[in-house]
Amino acid sequence: MAGSDTAPFLSQADDPDDGPVPGTPGLPGSTGNPKSEEPEVPDQEGLQRITGLSPGRSALIVAVLCYINLLNYMDRFTVAGVLPDIEQFFNIGDSSSGLIQTVFISSYMVLAPVFGYLGDRYNRKYLMCGGIAFWSLVTLGSSFIPGEHFWLLLLTRGLVGVGEASYSTIAPTLIADL
Repeated sequence: MAGSDTAPFLSQADDPDDGPVPGTPGLPGSTGNPKSEEPEVPDQEGLQRITGLSPGRSALIVAVLCYINLLNYMDRFTVAGVLPDIEQFFNIGDSSSGLIQTVFISSYMVLAPVFGYLGDRYNRKYLMCGGIAFWSLVTLGSSFIPGEHFWLLLLTRGLVGVGEASYSTIAPTLIADL
C-alpha cells in the first residue's frame, strides 16, 4: 500500500527520508499550517463575549473564591490550634484527638474525586454553593456538641470534609472558566 493516498501508520510516519510531516508546526523543518504560528488572543471585549462577564466581575468572583478558600483553611487548621481544649472538653486522650483530623481528611480524600466527577457532569456552581452551605451548617452545628458525645464531633468533622471536598475540587475549574 505504499502508493495510496491514505495517512501513513505511525511506524511509517517517522521515517526521516519522507521529509516533514504536514500539519505539525512545532517540529523543526515542518511545513505545518502557517496561520497557526501565533495564536490569536482576544481583546477585553472578546473575552467578555466569550465568558459573559466583565473583567471587574471576574476579579470579584476570584476574590470571593479566595476568601472562601481562606475560611476553608482556617477551619481545617483551627482544630489543631485548640486541640488541648478539645481534649479537655471531651475528656479524651491523644489517640482519640488524632482521630478528629483523620476522619476529616479521610472523608475529604475519598470524596474529592467524586465531586470532580460530579462537577464534570452537573452544574458546578450549584454543587460548590451547596457544598459551602453544607460545610458552613455542619461547622456551626459542631459548635454545639455536648462533651459526652465525642462521636458526634467525629461525625461532624467527617461531614465538614464532604463540604470542603466539594469546594476545593470545583472552585479551580470555575476560575479556569472565567
